[in-house]
Amino acid sequence: MPTLFKAILWLACIGLWIATIAGMAAPLFPLVELLNHFRPFLVAGARALSIMVWLVRSRALRLTAIAGLALNLVLGAAPFLYSAPKAADASALDLRVMAMNVWARNTDIDRMRDEILKQQPDVIVFQEYRSHHQPLLDALRETMPYQQTCAAQGPCGLAMASKIPWTSTGAIGEGEQGGNPPLIWADFTIAEKPPFRIYGVHLDWPFNPIDQAANIDWLIGFLPRLDRPYIIAGDFNLSPWSWKLNKLAAETGLRRHVTFALSWPMHRLMPFVLIDNVLATPDFANLSAQAVGRVGSDHAPLIVSLALP
Repeated sequence: MPTLFKAILWLACIGLWIATIAGMAAPLFPLVELLNHFRPFLVAGARALSIMVWLVRSRALRLTAIAGLALNLVLGAAPFLYSAPKAADASALDLRVMAMNVWARNTDIDRMRDEILKQQPDVIVFQEYRSHHQPLLDALRETMPYQQTCAAQGPCGLAMASKIPWTSTGAIGEGEQGGNPPLIWADFTIAEKPPFRIYGVHLDWPFNPIDQAANIDWLIGFLPRLDRPYIIAGDFNLSPWSWKLNKLAAETGLRRHVTFALSWPMHRLMPFVLIDNVLATPDFANLSAQAVGRVGSDHAPLIVSLALP
């Protein structure tokens, strides 16, 4: 029995190292990015393994397991290099931004409306918006009268609603500029604060890794051109531990406002990964962030409160 237990531990160590090294190859092989989304699970598994190896007398096995844990801890810490700064003043003028993937198949308008009214966002960006979701915008018109969709841009599936008047809007349909994700935006000016912009976005899904990588590269080239603070929110189909999302933050200077939340698959028993994100230029400090409610979608909406620059 001890020999069998030791063999099982060795197999577990080998599996851990294969998953870890494969995930590190994501810059060369985009499909293995899928492994990086589950970095917290790899860390938890490596920790459990590092404890169990002390039950057998094998220095090599212990070193292998502990080294695997150490490497995964280092990789797991990488996203915190790009976390948004916390607001020093909790009473700062704040902006509540909501990101909601409504899910193309979701027809529960009342449930979505009720959650939005409960959370009271200033601005909300929708993904997978379809024509049959128009009653949702109609139901919000009294409290969020500023509304736009990007239907005129062809394949897009995005919409935006706001309590705050905007000064200009725009949108780009998927692939319109070669490799770009669909994008929608609005410009705002509040009180004496500098003008800023809010983007809504929906990146390609993880099983189209080449297109998803092209989306990220296009955003890296597009976003820094803006000469004002901005927020970009939506369904990135990337977790905080993904190489692509951290590459986006590193190349653009964006900071992530949500880390420890779970947003997908919300239509199953329970969500186990965060693939919806809110990022912003460092001008915006973080006041609060969370995933909220079940709205009939396969995603949980995110609500983030940011201190205005």
